[in-house]
Amino acid sequence: VVTMSQSVDVRGVISGGILAGLARAFLTRESFFTTRVENTSLEAPGNVLIAPSDPGGIALHRLFRGDEMMLTSGAYLAADESVHVESALQGQLGNSLLSGTGFFLLRASGEGNLAIAAYGSMHKYILAVGEKRMIDNGHLVTWTASMKYRMKLASARAGFLGSMTSGEGLHCEFERPGVIYIQSHKPSMGGDGNSSGSSRPKSGGSGGG
Repeated sequence: VVTMSQSVDVRGVISGGILAGLARAFLTRESFFTTRVENTSLEAPGNVLIAPSDPGGIALHRLFRGDEMMLTSGAYLAADESVHVESALQGQLGNSLLSGTGFFLLRASGEGNLAIAAYGSMHKYILAVGEKRMIDNGHLVTWTASMKYRMKLASARAGFLGSMTSGEGLHCEFERPGVIYIQSHKPSMGGDGNSSGSSRPKSGGSGGG
């Protein structure tokens, strides 16, 4: 939290219970506690400014009933109380190993606003029926849960050697209708598995009115 009005109350809660908090902390490297932001005044509106720990863009995505979004580690910043965020296991082993997203992701569902953070600027793409898009692994932030993706060489014509020597290597090919958010920068990974400069932002706040 960067700043907040006088009527705003901030406290730490375990969203979803102890088991859900442990799953977030150990499986997705998110915070065990969630910051709850709530306006305590019935007369005056409250406001709060939140920001991720790393420099980058923030997008506000509206979830409707039945919608689900998959989030990479560090992408979750905040959400309305009506939005449920939990850890989720990726279904395909190859995607987990090669896409840079890891074995465990976050799944956001429910109805309300979801704030997501990027490393660098945020870019949004809406795919129509039958449309496909290639995305460099490591730049993924959030995507519609019903979308499917697979790992492919960046250049099908150039083959393995041509893709690797071009500096592009492997890409994620997304298909099916849905929304994809990507980040302009790809955090460099140190030997400990974290960004060598600063780690991606952890945790987020569940804000009330």
